[in-house]
Amino acid sequence: MEMKLWVLSSFRKHCCLPCASLRHLSIAVKAKRYTKQKSKKKKETQEVLSSHEEKRIRKKLLTETEKKHTFRQLYPWKTKLEFAQHLKQSQTYYQDGLLAVNKPYGIPILGHLTDLETRQNIIQTLSSGVTPEGIPSLQDALPLLKDLYDVPHMEIIKAPERWTSGVTLLGTQPETKAKVQKSLRRSLAAQIPPLTYWAIVLGKTNPETYTGKVGMALEDVKEKGKVPVITLKYTKTAVKEALVKVNCVHHKVLVNNSETMSSLVEVKVQNKRWHFLRVWCAYNYSPILGDMLYGGRVRRVGGNPVLISPHNMTAYSPPKIFPSTLSRLGLSENTQELIPCHLHLYNICLEQYGTKKTSLNITAQPPQHFIWSCFQLGLMAEPIEEDVKEEVEMM
Repeated sequence: MEMKLWVLSSFRKHCCLPCASLRHLSIAVKAKRYTKQKSKKKKETQEVLSSHEEKRIRKKLLTETEKKHTFRQLYPWKTKLEFAQHLKQSQTYYQDGLLAVNKPYGIPILGHLTDLETRQNIIQTLSSGVTPEGIPSLQDALPLLKDLYDVPHMEIIKAPERWTSGVTLLGTQPETKAKVQKSLRRSLAAQIPPLTYWAIVLGKTNPETYTGKVGMALEDVKEKGKVPVITLKYTKTAVKEALVKVNCVHHKVLVNNSETMSSLVEVKVQNKRWHFLRVWCAYNYSPILGDMLYGGRVRRVGGNPVLISPHNMTAYSPPKIFPSTLSRLGLSENTQELIPCHLHLYNICLEQYGTKKTSLNITAQPPQHFIWSCFQLGLMAEPIEEDVKEEVEMM
Protein backbone atom coordinates (compact mmCIF):
# COMPACT_ATOMS: atom_id res chain seq x y z
CA MET A 1 0.00 0.00 0.00
CA GLU A 2 2.79 2.36 0.91
CA MET A 3 4.58 1.46 -2.31
CA LYS A 4 1.49 2.38 -4.36
CA LEU A 5 1.14 5.70 -2.60
CA TRP A 6 4.81 6.48 -3.22
CA VAL A 7 4.52 5.58 -6.89
CA LEU A 8 1.36 7.68 -7.28
CA SER A 9 2.98 10.63 -5.50
CA SER A 10 6.10 10.27 -7.58
CA PHE A 11 4.04 10.05 -10.76
CA ARG A 12 2.07 13.20 -9.90
CA LYS A 13 5.27 15.06 -9.03
CA HIS A 14 7.03 14.19 -12.26
CA CYS A 15 3.91 14.75 -14.33
CA CYS A 16 3.17 18.17 -12.78
CA LEU A 17 6.65 19.52 -13.34
CA PRO A 18 6.29 19.69 -17.13
CA CYS A 19 2.82 21.21 -16.76
CA ALA A 20 4.17 23.88 -14.46
CA SER A 21 7.00 24.56 -16.86
CA LEU A 22 4.53 24.86 -19.71
CA ARG A 23 2.44 27.27 -17.72
CA HIS A 24 5.48 29.39 -16.93
CA LEU A 25 6.54 29.22 -20.58
CA SER A 26 3.07 30.23 -21.73
CA ILE A 27 3.07 33.19 -19.34
CA ALA A 28 6.53 34.21 -20.49
CA VAL A 29 5.50 34.03 -24.15
CA LYS A 30 2.37 36.03 -23.50
CA ALA A 31 4.35 38.61 -21.53
CA LYS A 32 6.91 38.88 -24.33
CA ARG A 33 4.17 39.08 -26.94
CA TYR A 34 2.34 41.76 -24.90
CA THR A 35 5.55 43.76 -24.49
CA LYS A 36 6.22 43.45 -28.21
CA GLN A 37 2.70 44.54 -29.11
CA LYS A 38 2.88 47.43 -26.67
CA SER A 39 6.20 48.52 -28.13
CA LYS A 40 4.81 48.23 -31.65
CA LYS A 41 1.71 50.19 -30.69
CA LYS A 42 3.86 52.87 -29.08
CA LYS A 43 6.01 53.02 -32.20
CA GLU A 44 2.92 53.30 -34.40
CA THR A 45 1.58 56.07 -32.16
CA GLN A 46 4.87 57.91 -32.50
CA GLU A 47 4.69 57.48 -36.28
CA VAL A 48 1.14 58.85 -36.32
CA LEU A 49 2.18 61.78 -34.22
CA SER A 50 5.10 62.38 -36.52
CA SER A 51 2.76 62.23 -39.50
CA HIS A 52 0.39 64.74 -37.90
CA GLU A 53 3.31 66.95 -36.99
CA GLU A 54 4.60 66.77 -40.55
CA LYS A 55 1.19 67.74 -41.92
CA ARG A 56 0.99 70.62 -39.45
CA ILE A 57 4.40 71.90 -40.51
CA ARG A 58 3.56 71.54 -44.20
CA LYS A 59 0.27 73.38 -43.69
CA LYS A 60 2.07 76.15 -41.81
CA LEU A 61 4.68 76.50 -44.55
CA LEU A 62 1.97 76.46 -47.21
CA THR A 63 0.03 79.14 -45.37
CA GLU A 64 3.11 81.31 -45.06
CA THR A 65 3.79 80.82 -48.76
CA GLU A 66 0.22 81.74 -49.66
CA LYS A 67 0.43 84.92 -47.58
CA LYS A 68 3.42 86.07 -49.62
CA HIS A 69 2.03 84.89 -52.96
CA THR A 70 1.42 87.42 -55.73
CA PHE A 71 -2.27 86.50 -55.77
CA ARG A 72 -2.47 87.58 -52.10
CA GLN A 73 -1.31 91.09 -52.94
CA LEU A 74 -4.31 92.15 -55.01
CA TYR A 75 -5.77 94.57 -52.44
CA PRO A 76 -2.97 96.61 -50.81
CA TRP A 77 -5.15 99.57 -49.78
CA LYS A 78 -6.09 100.03 -46.14
CA THR A 79 -8.49 102.95 -46.59
CA LYS A 80 -10.86 104.33 -49.22
CA LEU A 81 -8.57 107.31 -49.62
CA GLU A 82 -5.62 105.06 -50.49
CA PHE A 83 -7.81 103.28 -53.02
CA ALA A 84 -8.91 106.58 -54.57
CA GLN A 85 -5.28 107.72 -54.76
CA HIS A 86 -4.38 104.45 -56.47
CA LEU A 87 -7.09 105.04 -59.08
CA LYS A 88 -5.77 108.55 -59.71
CA GLN A 89 -2.24 107.22 -60.17
CA SER A 90 -3.55 104.64 -62.68
CA GLN A 91 -5.00 107.39 -64.91
CA THR A 92 -4.59 106.59 -68.60
CA TYR A 93 -6.48 109.52 -70.16
CA TYR A 94 -7.97 112.83 -69.03
CA GLN A 95 -9.25 115.44 -71.46
CA ASP A 96 -12.44 117.40 -72.09
CA GLY A 97 -14.35 115.84 -69.22
CA LEU A 98 -13.41 112.23 -70.05
CA LEU A 99 -11.29 110.47 -67.44
CA ALA A 100 -9.96 106.93 -67.86
CA VAL A 101 -8.43 104.89 -65.03
CA ASN A 102 -7.27 101.29 -64.71
CA LYS A 103 -9.72 99.43 -62.44
CA PRO A 104 -8.09 96.70 -60.33
CA TYR A 105 -9.38 93.15 -60.22
CA GLY A 106 -12.10 92.36 -57.67
CA ILE A 107 -13.40 95.91 -57.31
CA PRO A 108 -17.20 96.11 -57.66
CA ILE A 109 -18.75 98.94 -59.61
CA LEU A 110 -21.41 99.61 -57.00
CA GLY A 111 -21.59 98.91 -53.30
CA HIS A 112 -24.25 96.24 -53.91
CA LEU A 113 -24.83 93.46 -56.44
CA THR A 114 -25.43 94.51 -60.00
CA ASP A 115 -28.69 93.86 -61.82
CA LEU A 116 -27.20 90.79 -63.52
CA GLU A 117 -26.11 89.28 -60.24
CA THR A 118 -29.44 89.80 -58.49
CA ARG A 119 -31.68 88.43 -61.22
CA GLN A 120 -32.83 84.98 -60.19
CA ASN A 121 -33.12 83.68 -63.75
CA ILE A 122 -29.37 84.03 -64.40
CA ILE A 123 -26.72 81.77 -62.94
CA GLN A 124 -25.14 83.63 -60.03
CA THR A 125 -21.66 85.12 -60.20
CA LEU A 126 -19.19 83.31 -57.97
CA SER A 127 -17.05 85.43 -55.69
CA SER A 128 -13.40 84.72 -55.05
CA GLY A 129 -12.44 82.85 -51.92
CA VAL A 130 -9.45 85.14 -51.29
CA THR A 131 -11.28 88.46 -51.49
CA PRO A 132 -11.16 90.22 -48.10
CA GLU A 133 -14.23 91.84 -46.65
CA GLY A 134 -14.82 95.56 -46.84
CA ILE A 135 -13.42 96.08 -50.34
CA PRO A 136 -14.50 99.58 -51.49
CA SER A 137 -16.49 99.89 -54.69
CA LEU A 138 -15.85 102.23 -57.56
CA GLN A 139 -18.91 104.18 -56.50
CA ASP A 140 -17.45 104.61 -53.00
CA ALA A 141 -14.33 106.24 -54.46
CA LEU A 142 -16.16 108.84 -56.58
CA PRO A 143 -16.51 111.53 -53.84
CA LEU A 144 -12.82 111.19 -53.01
CA LEU A 145 -11.82 111.25 -56.68
CA LYS A 146 -13.91 114.37 -57.16
CA ASP A 147 -11.90 116.06 -54.41
CA LEU A 148 -8.58 114.77 -55.70
CA TYR A 149 -9.31 116.14 -59.19
CA ASP A 150 -11.02 119.23 -57.79
CA VAL A 151 -14.06 118.90 -60.07
CA PRO A 152 -17.76 119.48 -59.24
CA HIS A 153 -18.96 116.37 -61.09
CA MET A 154 -17.82 112.73 -61.24
CA GLU A 155 -19.75 109.72 -62.54
CA ILE A 156 -19.14 106.23 -63.89
CA ILE A 157 -19.68 105.91 -67.64
CA LYS A 158 -18.36 102.44 -68.43
CA ALA A 159 -16.44 99.89 -66.39
CA PRO A 160 -15.58 96.18 -66.54
CA GLU A 161 -17.43 93.88 -64.15
CA ARG A 162 -16.03 93.14 -60.71
CA TRP A 163 -13.87 90.12 -61.58
CA THR A 164 -12.29 91.86 -64.58
CA SER A 165 -9.63 94.56 -64.49
CA GLY A 166 -9.02 97.25 -67.07
CA VAL A 167 -10.09 100.49 -68.71
CA THR A 168 -12.77 102.36 -66.79
CA LEU A 169 -14.34 105.54 -68.15
CA LEU A 170 -15.46 108.30 -65.80
CA GLY A 171 -17.05 111.64 -66.60
CA THR A 172 -16.13 114.93 -64.94
CA GLN A 173 -18.73 116.83 -66.96
CA PRO A 174 -22.46 115.99 -67.20
CA GLU A 175 -22.48 115.88 -71.02
CA THR A 176 -19.52 113.46 -71.34
CA LYS A 177 -21.57 110.32 -70.76
CA ALA A 178 -23.88 111.08 -73.70
CA LYS A 179 -20.88 111.58 -76.00
CA VAL A 180 -19.36 108.24 -75.05
CA GLN A 181 -22.64 106.38 -75.42
CA LYS A 182 -23.18 107.94 -78.85
CA SER A 183 -19.75 106.77 -79.95
CA LEU A 184 -20.42 103.22 -78.72
CA ARG A 185 -23.73 103.16 -80.61
CA ARG A 186 -21.81 104.05 -83.79
CA SER A 187 -19.61 101.01 -83.24
CA LEU A 188 -22.67 98.85 -82.74
CA ALA A 189 -24.28 100.10 -85.95
CA ALA A 190 -21.07 99.61 -87.93
CA GLN A 191 -20.55 96.17 -86.34
CA ILE A 192 -17.13 97.19 -85.03
CA PRO A 193 -16.14 95.61 -81.68
CA PRO A 194 -15.04 98.56 -79.48
CA LEU A 195 -13.91 96.45 -76.49
CA THR A 196 -10.59 94.59 -76.59
CA TYR A 197 -9.92 92.03 -73.87
CA TRP A 198 -6.81 90.07 -73.00
CA ALA A 199 -7.12 86.73 -71.23
CA ILE A 200 -4.83 83.95 -70.08
CA VAL A 201 -6.51 80.66 -70.97
CA LEU A 202 -5.83 77.00 -70.29
CA GLY A 203 -4.86 75.04 -73.38
CA LYS A 204 -5.04 76.33 -76.92
CA THR A 205 -8.17 77.83 -78.43
CA ASN A 206 -9.81 75.97 -81.28
CA PRO A 207 -10.03 77.67 -83.69
CA GLU A 208 -7.01 79.89 -83.06
CA THR A 209 -8.63 82.81 -84.89
CA TYR A 210 -12.25 83.73 -85.45
CA THR A 211 -14.05 86.69 -86.98
CA GLY A 212 -17.82 86.81 -87.22
CA LYS A 213 -21.12 87.02 -85.42
CA VAL A 214 -21.85 84.89 -82.39
CA GLY A 215 -25.21 84.35 -80.73
CA MET A 216 -25.76 83.90 -77.02
CA ALA A 217 -28.88 82.51 -75.41
CA LEU A 218 -30.08 81.36 -72.01
CA GLU A 219 -30.95 77.71 -71.42
CA ASP A 220 -32.97 76.35 -68.51
CA VAL A 221 -30.86 73.96 -66.44
CA LYS A 222 -32.38 71.98 -63.60
CA GLU A 223 -31.38 73.33 -60.17
CA LYS A 224 -29.30 76.07 -61.84
CA GLY A 225 -31.85 78.31 -63.53
CA LYS A 226 -31.04 80.01 -66.82
CA VAL A 227 -27.47 79.47 -67.97
CA PRO A 228 -25.71 81.36 -70.82
CA VAL A 229 -24.64 79.27 -73.82
CA ILE A 230 -23.06 80.03 -77.19
CA THR A 231 -25.11 79.42 -80.31
CA LEU A 232 -23.85 79.99 -83.85
CA LYS A 233 -27.24 79.20 -85.38
CA TYR A 234 -30.19 81.44 -84.57
CA THR A 235 -33.19 83.03 -86.26
CA LYS A 236 -34.05 86.67 -86.81
CA THR A 237 -37.19 86.10 -84.77
CA ALA A 238 -35.14 84.95 -81.79
CA VAL A 239 -32.97 88.06 -82.06
CA LYS A 240 -36.00 90.32 -82.43
CA GLU A 241 -37.63 88.78 -79.35
CA ALA A 242 -34.37 89.21 -77.40
CA LEU A 243 -34.02 85.46 -76.92
CA VAL A 244 -30.59 85.62 -78.54
CA LYS A 245 -27.99 88.36 -78.12
CA VAL A 246 -25.73 88.78 -81.16
CA ASN A 247 -22.11 89.76 -80.65
CA CYS A 248 -19.47 90.64 -83.25
CA VAL A 249 -16.28 88.83 -82.27
CA HIS A 250 -12.65 89.08 -83.41
CA HIS A 251 -10.60 86.43 -81.66
CA LYS A 252 -6.94 85.44 -81.98
CA VAL A 253 -4.13 83.76 -80.04
CA LEU A 254 -1.29 86.14 -79.23
CA VAL A 255 1.08 83.63 -77.58
CA ASN A 256 0.87 79.90 -76.87
CA ASN A 257 3.11 77.76 -74.65
CA SER A 258 2.69 74.02 -75.17
CA GLU A 259 4.85 73.18 -72.14
CA THR A 260 2.59 74.95 -69.64
CA MET A 261 -0.53 74.28 -71.74
CA SER A 262 -1.60 77.94 -71.65
CA SER A 263 -2.17 80.82 -74.05
CA LEU A 264 -2.55 84.59 -74.10
CA VAL A 265 -5.54 85.50 -76.27
CA GLU A 266 -7.11 88.72 -77.50
CA VAL A 267 -10.87 88.95 -77.93
CA LYS A 268 -12.64 91.98 -79.39
CA VAL A 269 -16.37 92.17 -78.71
CA GLN A 270 -19.30 94.56 -78.92
CA ASN A 271 -20.72 93.76 -75.49
CA LYS A 272 -19.97 91.60 -72.48
CA ARG A 273 -23.47 90.71 -71.31
CA TRP A 274 -24.19 87.34 -69.70
CA HIS A 275 -20.49 86.70 -69.04
CA PHE A 276 -19.87 86.44 -72.75
CA LEU A 277 -16.05 86.45 -72.56
CA ARG A 278 -15.89 83.56 -70.09
CA VAL A 279 -18.48 81.47 -71.91
CA TRP A 280 -16.86 82.16 -75.30
CA CYS A 281 -13.39 81.08 -74.17
CA ALA A 282 -14.76 77.87 -72.62
CA TYR A 283 -16.72 77.22 -75.82
CA ASN A 284 -13.41 77.31 -77.71
CA TYR A 285 -11.91 74.58 -75.48
CA SER A 286 -9.79 77.07 -73.51
CA PRO A 287 -11.36 78.30 -70.26
CA ILE A 288 -9.92 81.42 -68.67
CA LEU A 289 -7.36 80.80 -65.95
CA GLY A 290 -9.07 81.32 -62.60
CA ASP A 291 -12.62 81.12 -63.99
CA MET A 292 -14.42 78.97 -61.40
CA LEU A 293 -17.80 79.72 -62.95
CA TYR A 294 -17.47 78.31 -66.47
CA GLY A 295 -14.04 76.65 -66.40
CA GLY A 296 -15.65 73.28 -65.62
CA ARG A 297 -17.27 73.19 -69.06
CA VAL A 298 -14.01 71.81 -70.48
CA ARG A 299 -12.57 68.46 -69.38
CA ARG A 300 -9.71 66.31 -70.65
CA VAL A 301 -10.38 62.81 -71.93
CA GLY A 302 -7.33 60.93 -73.13
CA GLY A 303 -5.39 64.17 -73.17
CA ASN A 304 -7.87 65.89 -75.48
CA PRO A 305 -10.21 68.74 -74.43
CA VAL A 306 -13.91 67.86 -74.44
CA LEU A 307 -16.84 70.24 -74.00
CA ILE A 308 -19.22 69.40 -71.15
CA SER A 309 -22.90 70.20 -71.59
CA PRO A 310 -24.26 72.81 -69.15
CA HIS A 311 -26.97 70.25 -68.34
CA ASN A 312 -24.28 67.95 -66.94
CA MET A 313 -23.56 68.84 -63.30
CA THR A 314 -19.88 68.08 -63.88
CA ALA A 315 -19.72 71.38 -65.75
CA TYR A 316 -20.18 73.21 -62.44
CA SER A 317 -17.33 71.55 -60.56
CA PRO A 318 -13.96 73.35 -60.27
CA PRO A 319 -11.87 73.22 -63.45
CA LYS A 320 -8.96 70.82 -63.72
CA ILE A 321 -5.73 72.79 -63.99
CA PHE A 322 -2.63 71.11 -65.36
CA PRO A 323 0.00 70.24 -62.71
CA SER A 324 2.65 71.99 -64.82
CA THR A 325 0.58 75.17 -64.77
CA LEU A 326 0.05 75.04 -61.01
CA SER A 327 3.74 74.33 -60.46
CA ARG A 328 4.75 77.38 -62.49
CA LEU A 329 2.32 79.49 -60.44
CA GLY A 330 3.71 78.15 -57.16
CA LEU A 331 0.41 76.55 -56.15
CA SER A 332 -1.05 73.09 -55.59
CA GLU A 333 -4.40 71.56 -56.48
CA ASN A 334 -5.67 72.38 -52.99
CA THR A 335 -4.80 76.06 -53.33
CA GLN A 336 -5.95 76.76 -56.89
CA GLU A 337 -8.84 78.81 -55.49
CA LEU A 338 -6.27 81.56 -54.95
CA ILE A 339 -6.06 82.10 -58.71
CA PRO A 340 -7.98 85.22 -59.81
CA CYS A 341 -9.84 85.30 -63.11
CA HIS A 342 -7.22 86.43 -65.65
CA LEU A 343 -9.42 88.66 -67.79
CA HIS A 344 -8.46 92.26 -68.55
CA LEU A 345 -10.17 95.02 -70.58
CA TYR A 346 -7.12 96.19 -72.50
CA ASN A 347 -8.60 98.79 -74.84
CA ILE A 348 -11.74 100.79 -75.55
CA CYS A 349 -12.14 102.41 -78.97
CA LEU A 350 -14.52 105.37 -79.23
CA GLU A 351 -15.48 105.84 -82.88
CA GLN A 352 -15.75 109.45 -84.14
CA TYR A 353 -15.45 110.82 -80.64
CA GLY A 354 -15.33 114.52 -79.84
CA THR A 355 -15.36 117.56 -82.11
CA LYS A 356 -12.62 116.18 -84.37
CA LYS A 357 -14.70 113.07 -85.10
CA THR A 358 -11.65 110.84 -84.87
CA SER A 359 -11.33 107.44 -83.22
CA LEU A 360 -10.00 107.57 -79.67
CA ASN A 361 -8.21 104.45 -78.39
CA ILE A 362 -7.64 104.26 -74.64
CA THR A 363 -5.39 101.45 -73.44
CA ALA A 364 -4.52 100.20 -69.96
CA GLN A 365 -1.78 97.68 -69.26
CA PRO A 366 -2.75 94.48 -67.37
CA PRO A 367 -2.29 94.44 -63.58
CA GLN A 368 0.90 93.07 -62.03
CA HIS A 369 -0.54 89.67 -61.11
CA PHE A 370 -1.64 89.20 -64.75
CA ILE A 371 1.83 90.12 -66.05
CA TRP A 372 3.47 87.89 -63.42
CA SER A 373 1.34 84.93 -64.55
CA CYS A 374 2.28 85.59 -68.19
CA PHE A 375 5.94 85.50 -67.25
CA GLN A 376 5.60 82.37 -65.10
CA LEU A 377 3.71 80.50 -67.81
CA GLY A 378 6.15 81.42 -70.55
CA LEU A 379 3.77 83.77 -72.34
CA MET A 380 6.03 86.79 -71.94
CA ALA A 381 9.79 87.01 -72.43
CA GLU A 382 10.28 89.16 -69.35
CA PRO A 383 7.98 90.86 -66.83
CA ILE A 384 6.99 94.44 -67.49
CA GLU A 385 8.28 96.96 -64.99
CA GLU A 386 5.77 98.33 -62.49
CA ASP A 387 6.22 101.89 -63.65
CA VAL A 388 5.24 101.07 -67.24
CA LYS A 389 3.09 103.80 -68.69
CA GLU A 390 -0.32 103.07 -70.14
CA GLU A 391 -0.72 103.85 -73.80
CA VAL A 392 -3.22 106.31 -75.19
CA GLU A 393 -3.37 106.41 -78.94
CA MET A 394 -5.20 108.96 -81.08
CA MET A 395 -6.09 107.70 -84.53
